[in-house]
Amino acid sequence: MKNRDKKKYIHKGFRETSINTVMGEIRYKREIYEITEGNIKKTVYLLDEQLQTQEDGKVSSNLVEKVIEMVPITDSYRRTEKAIDETTNTTLIHEKIRQVVLNVGDKITSKDGIYQKD
Repeated sequence: MKNRDKKKYIHKGFRETSINTVMGEIRYKREIYEITEGNIKKTVYLLDEQLQTQEDGKVSSNLVEKVIEMVPITDSYRRTEKAIDETTNTTLIHEKIRQVVLNVGDKITSKDGIYQKD
């Protein structure tokens, strides 16, 4: 990030975001950069690229593992939500838990190539 091309990546300020972990929510600020490719302007977050965070979630890998362990045991996203609330210092709504499960499932099927959609 300190070695960025200052002519290509134009600093546009900071934006606050958070990541959910087993220990609770961690809030941090990240720098916004604007780049122009052709006639298209895009906003990028170099910190996200460096940390390899997925945009669809901001959930730590430890919490993802916990969710994947809990869903089959509790048999419901809402029961998993309640169990996560009771056993960790963070809160995930049932729809977020569902998205985590779907994302993990997509990663598994794309790696294995077994259940490809036609």
